Amino acid sequence: MSFDFKKSVKKGAKITPKKIRSKYRLRLMNRLVESQETVSELAKSVGLRMPHASAEIKRMRDEKLVSSDLEIGSRGAKIRLTEEGIKVLQMDEWYKAEEALPIPKDNDKICVLYREGTDILFAFLRQPEETLILVPDRLPDSKGNEGVSWNWAKLNHSDLRWFDLNEKTISMEEPEILDPQNIESYGDNSQIIGIARGKLIQGENIVSISTGEWFGQPDFRSNSLLPENIYHRGLWSLGTCHQLSPIIRPKDAIVAIMDDNLYKSMLLRIAKKNALLIGDLRGVTSVESVYPLDVLDYWIEIAHPRISNQEKRKRLVALKEKITTKKRIKTSDSTWRKFRKDWNDVIFDKEAFSKEMETRGLGKNAVESIVQWSVSLDNNLQLVIDLTEKISSETMLKLSFCDKLRLLIIKENDIFFKNFDMLRVDKKRSLPWLEFVTKRGETLPLKLIEDGHKESPLGENINKNINPWSLLGLKIESDFVSEEFDEEYLSVIMSSISQYPLGDESWANQMEARYPLAAWIASPDNGRWPRWQRLRERIDPEWLALLNLDFLPIEKLVEISDEAPDSVLNMFSDKLKIKLREDSDIFLRTRPIMESRKASRGVSWIAAQFLSNAPWLSENTYLDMLEWSIEAWLRNPPKKSLDAIKGVYWLFTKENKNLIEIDELMYKIKNKNKKLDDMNEVKIWSNMLDMVLDEKKLDGNEIRMIVEKMPSDWWAVESQNILLRGIRSEDGFKWILKENAPWCSTILRPKGEQIEVPGLSAKKHPGCDFTIYNEIERILNDSTSESIMDLYDSINNSINQISPTSGRTHELVGWLAQPIEKWPYFSSDELLKGNIEITKRILKKVSGYDYYYVKSEK
Repeated sequence: MSFDFKKSVKKGAKITPKKIRSKYRLRLMNRLVESQETVSELAKSVGLRMPHASAEIKRMRDEKLVSSDLEIGSRGAKIRLTEEGIKVLQMDEWYKAEEALPIPKDNDKICVLYREGTDILFAFLRQPEETLILVPDRLPDSKGNEGVSWNWAKLNHSDLRWFDLNEKTISMEEPEILDPQNIESYGDNSQIIGIARGKLIQGENIVSISTGEWFGQPDFRSNSLLPENIYHRGLWSLGTCHQLSPIIRPKDAIVAIMDDNLYKSMLLRIAKKNALLIGDLRGVTSVESVYPLDVLDYWIEIAHPRISNQEKRKRLVALKEKITTKKRIKTSDSTWRKFRKDWNDVIFDKEAFSKEMETRGLGKNAVESIVQWSVSLDNNLQLVIDLTEKISSETMLKLSFCDKLRLLIIKENDIFFKNFDMLRVDKKRSLPWLEFVTKRGETLPLKLIEDGHKESPLGENINKNINPWSLLGLKIESDFVSEEFDEEYLSVIMSSISQYPLGDESWANQMEARYPLAAWIASPDNGRWPRWQRLRERIDPEWLALLNLDFLPIEKLVEISDEAPDSVLNMFSDKLKIKLREDSDIFLRTRPIMESRKASRGVSWIAAQFLSNAPWLSENTYLDMLEWSIEAWLRNPPKKSLDAIKGVYWLFTKENKNLIEIDELMYKIKNKNKKLDDMNEVKIWSNMLDMVLDEKKLDGNEIRMIVEKMPSDWWAVESQNILLRGIRSEDGFKWILKENAPWCSTILRPKGEQIEVPGLSAKKHPGCDFTIYNEIERILNDSTSESIMDLYDSINNSINQISPTSGRTHELVGWLAQPIEKWPYFSSDELLKGNIEITKRILKKVSGYDYYYVKSEK
């Protein structure tokens, strides 16, 4: 136990200043004021050999400065300071306190009175708000803090001992805080200082500041007091040790030792994001949990450790069937009793499960089985577990080795987690403060944070490939490959990611010259556009993905779109769509002043956005879009132009109801730009028109692009011919038999059905020819796609006048091949069970029943 000086002195007590001259005696007393220790522990901590330490402690005992909890000479005896020893140490502090003169008027100043090794004696003019102090290696000059290195120290006690240097007495009260703006404050001669002992956290750092020098705290964020790679690059925010220290985002698991529900609830709320939460969730959520049925595989092993594996499997199957089917299934009485005792009336599901699993009301075996199941899960969900029950050592061992563990809350220390970072209740300060004990044994204050801090979306591979999409938490198809950075540059980049998730303009300005990418990442949204104008030649345009369009002067959109790669423009499309639909006047402010025939890549992209959102724009823009936007778009059509094609078709149909004339207009558009990439949606659409209207025979890759990129309604008129090319094993068409394309919804259609397709408005569906049934029958095997199997079954049942069986791609797919007069009423649940394309066809109540074929067969 450390000593509380305030209880050892009285207000107004006078102390005679007297220096402790022996360096080793002072070191020993400094250790003893923190805690009682044995002679060997003291010798090791102060760097003395045992005989010398023992001799010095004997002299201190003779002077009645220390005593022992056992008889003199007993092994393992703990040495502690006596009242006399404390008084001698206070006399030494008094001697050093005079180093603080003259006292400044600035109440925020701090003074180092003494330093020996990692021990520091501080003087304050007011109670510090935090127990962590930044100490400069030298006194900052009037020019600022340039070249000054700051080191972290921690106060041993949060309370100060106040000395009145004028009266030569001990004060129990903090002096009044003076107003520096009030001239009367400068006439105050108060000479009261507060003294506190502390330790340098990074003891290897050199601090050469002179004793007696007063200094203030910096106004910028300092270096981290913990290794950045371990404590600042994780996927969640825990808290901060100091307002000037980076937010702690641990990569490794944290173990919290606590039993108080309030503390646990706050921790669980902080740690739950993007994690699987297991425990007492009364302070987190009130939603009923759904448990995975697979958890019973683990529960049966725990509940019946002695029965044979065969018997366990038998009981498990019966139990699962009874739970899921609600039938009167016979199960073992002992298994059912144990199940009811452990699980009560919880909800189980074969596939889905809650990300927040309540363990209140569950038995010990149920809790342990949930933990075992969560450890074995094959996914990227991190685990946050509040152990409400004591579980077996084997499971605790597995948990300690689980690399997905983010936070574990237990009631008391466990041997399996002794080498983990730990959180404990702070006995001196209430929430949100806790004690954070690192693996290295450092005990730091930690203030929990919950709201107002953006989660860091870093993945495990961010060091290997730093890219904007990882930072945004998006999975984007992009050819971007990050450049390789040296170790120093990489470290600065990672600091910008982990320490400044909300941006820091001042820090970014400092980094811009040497580390442009780090500066760009650390820029706040409102500072990115000015910074891009300076950095556009120094960083890859892919990083424009971090640019927030809300903070970009909208008239500069053309400039940006000329630079941005396709991956970034695709993301901007979604954002610009929202802006155009919310405020149609955006069109007026972004319409480029440029001839359409001279449109650049960026201008073509903006024209495509206008066309894609045409129905939401003002009517007085339609003429300009017909005359300017279409031609500008077709100069350099973006790869993703499907919405623009739909927009052009909508504009044509609004002004003209003649479908043949509209198709002719769309056909002219397709011929405007023939030198396009095969992946461009305009080229794919053009190929589709050629295939349908001109009977052009496309190769397998061209057909595949149509099936995969175009809406299925658009190529439905040719769907049967496309499938037959695959069935007949034409070169390049083998993929069709394995492709789960919506064959049923495209082929099973009535003859003469007309669908509004850009360029094919007047084209009618040929209807389903049931003779395809014989063709499919020849190629059926295990590798045939589910969609083709459903098509075969649907036609087969219809020919044989059998009611449809439940389909693979949709429960009701077979009804598309049945006469419409046979269709029953379908519930909403039935309609939504499967492929959405089939759902749409059933809702339209149209059948592909081949009346001619069935009649001829009869």
